[in-house]
Amino acid sequence: MNNNKADNLLLCPIQVSYSADGTCAGVRCHPDATCKQDTPLGPVCVCNTGYQGDGRKCTDVDECATDDDDQPCHVEADCVNTVGSFNCSCKLGFEGDGFLCKPDGTCRGIVCAVDADCVTSSSGDQICECKSGFSGDGRYCRDIDECAQLTHKCHRKSTCVNRPGTYLCRCKPGYFGNGFNCSSDGTCEGVVCDFNADCVTLNNSADPEKECQCKPGYAGEGVICNDINECLDKSVCPDKADCFNLDGSFMCHCLPGYKMVGKSCRKDCNLCQNGGSCTENNTCLCPPGFSGSRCQWHGEASLIFSKGNSIQRMSLPPRPNNIGVIYQRAGAVHVGVDYDCVESRVYWTEVTKGVIVRARYDGSDMEVIVNSGEIASPEGIAVDWLGRNIYWTDSWLDAIEVAKLNGSHRRTLISSDLVDPRAIIVDPPNGKMYWADWSRNRPKIEVANMDGTDRRVLVTSPLSLPNGLTLVHSTNELCYSDAGMWAISCVNLGDLSMRKAYHPAPYPFGITSFNRTLFWTDWKLGRIQRMGMNSKIPDKPLRSFVGSSGKIFDIKAVQPCGRTAAAVKNPCAAKNGGCLGLCLLKSKSYSCSCPDGLHLVRTVNGTKCQEKCNGALGMESGFIMDQQLSAHSAWNDNRARYGASRARLYQNEWPQGWSAQKNDPSPWLQIDLLLDRTVTAVATQGYGNKKEKEWVKTYVLMTSRDGERWNAYREGGRKRIFIGNVDTGSVVRNELKMPLRTRWLRIVPRSWNNNVGMRVELYGC
Repeated sequence: MNNNKADNLLLCPIQVSYSADGTCAGVRCHPDATCKQDTPLGPVCVCNTGYQGDGRKCTDVDECATDDDDQPCHVEADCVNTVGSFNCSCKLGFEGDGFLCKPDGTCRGIVCAVDADCVTSSSGDQICECKSGFSGDGRYCRDIDECAQLTHKCHRKSTCVNRPGTYLCRCKPGYFGNGFNCSSDGTCEGVVCDFNADCVTLNNSADPEKECQCKPGYAGEGVICNDINECLDKSVCPDKADCFNLDGSFMCHCLPGYKMVGKSCRKDCNLCQNGGSCTENNTCLCPPGFSGSRCQWHGEASLIFSKGNSIQRMSLPPRPNNIGVIYQRAGAVHVGVDYDCVESRVYWTEVTKGVIVRARYDGSDMEVIVNSGEIASPEGIAVDWLGRNIYWTDSWLDAIEVAKLNGSHRRTLISSDLVDPRAIIVDPPNGKMYWADWSRNRPKIEVANMDGTDRRVLVTSPLSLPNGLTLVHSTNELCYSDAGMWAISCVNLGDLSMRKAYHPAPYPFGITSFNRTLFWTDWKLGRIQRMGMNSKIPDKPLRSFVGSSGKIFDIKAVQPCGRTAAAVKNPCAAKNGGCLGLCLLKSKSYSCSCPDGLHLVRTVNGTKCQEKCNGALGMESGFIMDQQLSAHSAWNDNRARYGASRARLYQNEWPQGWSAQKNDPSPWLQIDLLLDRTVTAVATQGYGNKKEKEWVKTYVLMTSRDGERWNAYREGGRKRIFIGNVDTGSVVRNELKMPLRTRWLRIVPRSWNNNVGMRVELYGC
């Protein structure tokens, strides 16, 4: 036994820094505190980490209650306080230990659709939002079909193709571009038409359809067109004639012993020359330009031609010393030349100054009749000795113009589909003019009435560089010089058959004919060639010129009109045909025309020319007042709301147009112009409300000068039915070929869609 007293004590375990009695310098520390010995104050109680107090009493510290800058956790973590400590846990949408958090690929814990983005909303929250081209709540997104919903911006000539989140625009066949803008590729809606077909627009809508249609004389679906054999119809040719089928046409040829006179075959008496026809009493009916018992030429004839800076003449037949200069100017280049057999005047074009000049046959009384600045590059010229006008081509302006013989009353007859017009000739007794278009890509020889109507192509192939034209009445042919083909060729004006009169001609330019002889100028040979119509080789050339420099351009065979002019009926002779402007000949008739800038107005005494008459008369502007408008009926008999006062073009305030009473058997819209006015055009729209789908398809015009007696507007002796609208918004303007003079005008619908509804404007002066 150990007798030490200490052996008899119960020793309790003593914490570090605590006294043997479990105190800290006599002070008992809080269970959550520790006794610290090594302090300046000696042993003291200190609260453990995570607690606060004086050591004798310790309370938990809330680490999560600190400011944001002192937060112990990551900014994207939640702090949770515990007794003596805290926990950090990453927020929804993030992952990590709480002290470092990274996005976990979700949007605040929500998995966005593949076609959505996680975005910050205006309130600061993160949400799933579908991408452009998709719709939904962000978790589920579906594609928006812009094509089906018509929200796309594709061109009207393209097809919309839907794609996830977007769409494509593909130009339709026959067009090219990016789909938002499409241009024609030159085909007919992607189809290449047959050479003998045209691409035709089928309607007047905003997106018109087109298709290939065979030209007259051909049959097929347009892609392939086959010639129609008109000769299968035995009635197409007169008695005593054979029918010959041609490509796109046909030809009637009289049997041997018969000759075509008009549209019938008559027995040929074989007495007449130069294309004259035998009458029943066995005498000759001579063509224009010929006279006598056998249609011979009469009077002194000569050649006039332009050579370099001069206009020269030569007798026919050529005689020694019978040659002279009509006019000459240094530096000039004279091209086209022609002759007025009535007044014995020579007309010519000069290209360096760009003028048209005339003088007497002996060179006296020279005057410029069309000045530079008014024309650009005049080349061919033709004198209408019957109607008393001149025609010329302008290769710079690409136009054919006409004027009176003194150069006044100029009018552009043709200015479309011309590339380089050169030669021009006229046939006044038949009212025809012919011209050559010197286009290297698409040369052609054309014909039209002398007022510019009934234009058509005569020759396109074989053709290269047509320089000159001449009519040969004795054979009913148009002969021409072709510098590209090195040839003198002729086309029959009856059956359009072709023949090559002479080849090779090195560089032929001007050409003319006289007494069954062709004369032409040749640049390369520098002389005038001549050859009989039935010959194969030229006769001895003509070389006797005054002067030696300059090319020989145009040439004309001329002689006095004599009895020829008196024998031909001239519809423009008496009071200029009743025309106060130009009297222009055409086949079996004539027409009155006005100079450029003026339009034709018919009066009881004939016609007159006045300034362009195409201004709006005031329906849209309100110049035509409401009290000047009336209608046969109005929708629901409510004239105040749906009546005539609403029938103004572009009326966009509801109700948008005049709407007639449903089932009105004779609707009309009447406009009182208060005094006689000239109306030259009418424009119409449908009723503006698209839901109603009201528009007038066809209509006629009625006019009155007293408001009681009404007359239908006519063209060519027939009542004209105007084509109206195909929808509610498009404007369709109809020009009046014969401007009318009236005070009262009625628009009388003939057919309509759903109900009569329209908006109107009148044009005139």
